[in-house]
Amino acid sequence: MRHRLREWLINGAVLAITLGFLLLVSEIGLRVYEARLMKGPRGSEGDGLRRDVVLDNTLFHQPDQPVPSAWDSRGESVLHIRSSNPRLVYELRPHASLLNGLISINGSGFRDREFEIPKPVGVHRILVVGDSITFGWFEQVDQTYPKVLERLLNQDGAKARRIDVCSLAVGGYNAAQELELIKTKALPLQPDLIILGACVNDGEIGNDAGLWRHFTRSRLRTYDFLRLRWMRVYWMLRHEDIVETAYEELAAWSREHHLPALVVAFPGRNAEGGVDPRGAELIDKARRHALPTLDLSDAYRRCGLEKALHEDGLHPTQIGYSVAATEIARYLRENLSAQLGL
Repeated sequence: MRHRLREWLINGAVLAITLGFLLLVSEIGLRVYEARLMKGPRGSEGDGLRRDVVLDNTLFHQPDQPVPSAWDSRGESVLHIRSSNPRLVYELRPHASLLNGLISINGSGFRDREFEIPKPVGVHRILVVGDSITFGWFEQVDQTYPKVLERLLNQDGAKARRIDVCSLAVGGYNAAQELELIKTKALPLQPDLIILGACVNDGEIGNDAGLWRHFTRSRLRTYDFLRLRWMRVYWMLRHEDIVETAYEELAAWSREHHLPALVVAFPGRNAEGGVDPRGAELIDKARRHALPTLDLSDAYRRCGLEKALHEDGLHPTQIGYSVAATEIARYLRENLSAQLGL
């Protein structure tokens, strides 16, 4: 018995040393790889501060390396805070302001004026949920499509009603985060309609200038790598993707609360200069779950993709926002005029 115990202890020690050695090798390898990534091209996005951002969709997402004081002692920034809801991961800091007021966040944590709660009598309220396309990093808030849409819908001052369009956009959110935001924050605002601004990268995890990676990272690169890999395998084994699941749940939530939801698909530009076909896939997925849809691809083609989209091929210009708002207003007047009092 003593001999067996000794063997177990020896084997356990050998196993622990072997696993420890493999972990050490993995940590060194991943950290060296990160260091090499950081010597490559740098991006600038997120808080508006200078940030060195590197994304590697093959292995893992490298978190940003901020300038000193960009992250406080809690790991939060001027604009982004850790969410108490793990499904949201991060949120916008209420009352934050940066870039000389270009980006200003209200008390509810969104880039908009303060929301009136409860909703005033005679007001029809539309909530617009989305990512950086809806948020509008490159433009003044009044030039983003939710605010342009609000002006268009209120042009007829003769009608005894007001259309309130509230932007609940958070740059970097994917479809799962957007769904969670709708489920947890929409109803207190008493909306009459939900508009989901869909983007071609809505099915990706952590494509947000390193924010998801920053707010979920641990001290071990290996653990973070394996967790991200498992998340990707999990969705693959389910034979679904993040967008498909989010749309299915959104449709069920819409029916449960008798609250219509409209998916508006924003086109991206592919490497050849044409429309990214992934936008059409978003429309197909939404329609499979009986969600009303509006595809902006044709409208952007008519005005010219080079005019409607910034050089990054994804975010709309002022022209793109105006085109989007005009198309959404037309759709609402044709399909939801009675419900919204248009």
